[in-house]
Amino acid sequence: PLGLDFSNQKNLNKNLFETRLLIEPSIAQLAALRRSEGDLERLREALNAFSVQSNEPLDHAERDVAFHSTIARCSNNDVLYRILPIIIESIQRGSTETREVEASHKRALVFHNKLFEAIRNQEGDVAKVLMRDHILEAAEDAKITISFST
Repeated sequence: PLGLDFSNQKNLNKNLFETRLLIEPSIAQLAALRRSEGDLERLREALNAFSVQSNEPLDHAERDVAFHSTIARCSNNDVLYRILPIIIESIQRGSTETREVEASHKRALVFHNKLFEAIRNQEGDVAKVLMRDHILEAAEDAKITISFST
């Protein structure tokens, strides 16, 4: 829907990670501040699903997408939720780059657990920093260098 097939494919993964870095930490911050108890339960379910180790890369990507999508839903901002195709595309492409990185899923799980706790405790600033660090680590696992900070 974003026409990414027509973009510069050579730099697409890097551009997707940079875009996520600009947007997704603020989504996590809003999620922490606005989440409802129902949102929190859905986020817990997505976290539990991601916790299950799978040898299928598609399972990992789908569960990662579900967790990040649920955070976006927790923001209770319909416009931000509609930006999800960027996040989903980045997660799916990044997953193919990191499936051979043995500890990548374990590190992502640590961040997901911390993000869940920050959102549960309504710690917006903490959630924002955690999401930034999570994206930077995922980019590093995918051997993508982000040359700016947020």
